[in-house]
Amino acid sequence: MPGVNITIVMLLVRVLAVQAGWMPETAVEGLAGEFARRIQQAKVEIAPEKLLPAARVGVELLRDRLQDLGEKRLLGMAPTFPRLKLPAAGQPHLDAMARYGMCTYYLESLFANLPRGADVDTRLDAAMGPLSLAVTTMYLRHYFLAGGGTDAQMKDYLAGNPLNEVAFAVQKDPKLLDYTAAQCRSAVSALLD
Repeated sequence: MPGVNITIVMLLVRVLAVQAGWMPETAVEGLAGEFARRIQQAKVEIAPEKLLPAARVGVELLRDRLQDLGEKRLLGMAPTFPRLKLPAAGQPHLDAMARYGMCTYYLESLFANLPRGADVDTRLDAAMGPLSLAVTTMYLRHYFLAGGGTDAQMKDYLAGNPLNEVAFAVQKDPKLLDYTAAQCRSAVSALLD
């Protein structure tokens, strides 16, 4: 399963199906809670009473960044991974979601292995990186559904065996993990700027 990406998205599907817009306020709150938890894990020193408000601002800035980038640019920015042989869905939004999902693995590895003495910006980027990909998937999902796609189709493709096989290979092979990192850096930097 493509890491935190599909997990967070599928948890929010019920909320998003009921409310208008691609990121309703209840989704902002849920994502802010997840970001706050990750900030704590990254050992970013922040007063407890400021943690959730700061995380909420981070999620709102990411939401605004995605809207500024827009659907077409996000589709075009998705890494292509020529060496991975990703199964094609034949639908641009699904294919982009899968490609962004592949970036989750190196970002989660970075988050889990933060170097001692990493500065605050590095720690915050490591905490927000995987979450940014989940939110990108939510954004693309909005356009996928608007074009007639379904959550069942999305889940079948993103959590299906063909994509899982590639994901497991990437997670097990340090060289493939490094390869995905190199392919993903530009897109992830654009999301986190």
